[in-house]
Amino acid sequence: MLKGNYLPPAGQRLKTLALQHCQRNIQLVGIFLILVGCSIKPIKPLAPIAGIWNGQSGETKLGLWLAKDGTFILGAGNSFAFGALQGTYKQASDTITLNSHILGESSGPFTTYVMHYQWTGPDAISTFFEQDPTQTTKMTRDAPAPATASVSLLPPPNKDVPGTGTLNYSERQLSVTCLSNLKELAMGSLMYAQDWNEMLPQPDVWHDAFMPYVKREETFTCAAVANKGGSGGYAYNSEIAGMRTNAIGDPAAAMLIFETETLGLGVYGPSSMMLAKPRHDGKVNVAYVDGHVNAQLR
Repeated sequence: MLKGNYLPPAGQRLKTLALQHCQRNIQLVGIFLILVGCSIKPIKPLAPIAGIWNGQSGETKLGLWLAKDGTFILGAGNSFAFGALQGTYKQASDTITLNSHILGESSGPFTTYVMHYQWTGPDAISTFFEQDPTQTTKMTRDAPAPATASVSLLPPPNKDVPGTGTLNYSERQLSVTCLSNLKELAMGSLMYAQDWNEMLPQPDVWHDAFMPYVKREETFTCAAVANKGGSGGYAYNSEIAGMRTNAIGDPAAAMLIFETETLGLGVYGPSSMMLAKPRHDGKVNVAYVDGHVNAQLR
């Protein structure tokens, strides 16, 4: 029979305390795991954004092909001009990163653009580019995603293909390239005139005169002509050839180079030789003496 206050040996007391402490810790961990498990929300998988998207912001239409294999084509344009990019994309929860270069170029510098998006419906998003967050575009998915975003899969000019939307672009892309060529030629003429006491070249030598300033032979050929295997398609205005630019009354209204039906390089003649049947969606492209270019309705 134990008398008075009985204390177990010190070793036994330590074991008992350690066991009780361990049991309390296990209980606390269990409670913590239950609370954490209740508070963690399952991560939702990304809603696939691949598809053919179209939208409009002001007068500018936007078309975006996001293919299943991670490639894309982005086109934007209005009634005057059109441009397009291609490359690869990566989707995140609220951004699409586009690693791109100019459409149709197999090589060249790549530029990265970040497009922010927010779902507004099952097939609708609101977007803006990180470079210009004030410009918001609402886009809708008009067709399922193609396997790949390839130029060869795009519809030919003037063919109405359901689901292709604003990326039925071939004709406009040719027009933009043509305008770019004429812009280079116009700038070449300004540099030539600066070197030759403001004098424009004589009509029969304009090709050779501008070549050192332009440096690319293909610049002298309309893109629509080149697309059909031809060369040239531009005429130098003989009505102002050999004149001093400061003697021309209104350089912004004086045609320098214009599209013509006569093919070949170095073609020249009066402005009446301007193309009667437009190559570019009802418009004829023209470069003016002051250096600007324009697409004229015919």
